[in-house]
Amino acid sequence: MLVDLLGDSNLSEPILRKVTQFRDLLEKMLVLDPTRRLSLNEALQHPFITERMSATSENDVQVS
Repeated sequence: MLVDLLGDSNLSEPILRKVTQFRDLLEKMLVLDPTRRLSLNEALQHPFITERMSATSENDVQVS
């Protein structure tokens, strides 16, 4: 289980979800076979990226 790998069972569910998404993205980007490797466009559509960008957009502060 991921918690066992991280060594801390006190991590919150959102953090565990992000860690899992990040690991999934990295694994798909590091596939040696280029025909099976995630493309740039596919990587940009991965939940780790899209959810992160969405959260960033919502928290943007406009400076005048």
